[in-house]
Formats: sequence, C-alpha cells, structure tokens
Amino acid sequence: CGARFGILQLPGHSAGHIGVVTPDGAAYVGDCLIDHDEIAAAKLPTSMFIARDLESKQRLHELDAPAYIVAHKQVLTERAAFDALIDENIAFIHAKEQELLADLTDGMTFPEWIAAFCRRENIRTHNELKFSVVERNFSNFVAWLTDSGRVTVQREFCAKRYYHAESL
Repeated sequence: CGARFGILQLPGHSAGHIGVVTPDGAAYVGDCLIDHDEIAAAKLPTSMFIARDLESKQRLHELDAPAYIVAHKQVLTERAAFDALIDENIAFIHAKEQELLADLTDGMTFPEWIAAFCRRENIRTHNELKFSVVERNFSNFVAWLTDSGRVTVQREFCAKRYYHAESL
C-alpha cells in the first residue's frame, strides 16, 4: 500500500536480527530486549552472539521514537522507561556472566560446568528439545566468556577443560 517501514539492524539475538520502525515512527525492537517479567523468569538470555547483542542493546539508547515495542508484548512510550529497560537487559547479561563464572570450578569439562549451572538454576528436564535450548544458550555464553578472555580452554587428551583466566 506504499507505506514505508524502516529497518533496525540489531544482531545478537540471532545473526540477522532486526527491528522495524513503522510508518508512524514506532520502533519494534523484537527480541533485542525482553520485559521485566521475562528477565525475572529467564535462566539465560537467548542470544547467539552475546558481544553483538550487548552492542545492539547499547545502541538502542540512541533510538528516538514515540513508542517502543519490546519482544512479544510490551509497549513503552516514555523514554526514561525504555532506557531503564535497556539497562536492565544489559545488567541481566552481566549478572548471568558472574553466575556462570561462579559456577565454574577450574578444570571442569563442558558437561560438568553446564551440570553445575543446571543444579544452581534448578533446571530439571528430560525433554531433549528443552535441554537443547538450555545447552545452546549456555554454549553461546561460554563462547563469549572464552572470546572475551574471561575463561580459557585447555585440552587434556580429548577433553576441553575450562579455567578462569585469572587462575592461570
């Protein structure tokens, strides 16, 4: 019908994650942000690329719109509330970072580390699909912690063992 929509490049949640700006200027940021209730309920954020996700979230502070549509249901019209939600999402990732680092005992294998995480978070499922989501999100966090130098990996025979970077 000739209406023009804008595209927001927001990689992180997925490689090509985007947001959309409607013709009236409302910004739908999709899964780049989740609302307060989803943060409270989440065990780990669903993000393929944590570093890029953090960058996308931070860039949202520069976005100016009359309304912001977050994830699946929340609409914010006050800039201060939107900025606060951005900061809460970023803080959530960093809090999970600290929790995962606390779960790590130097020399753990990946299965040992994820088991420690699941025990702490009380994740109990026999459903392979549900566990594969947890495992994927955990793996993405481990990759970020390794890429950023907070965790190092050493091979012992055929096993990868993880260590806090400062312990080596």
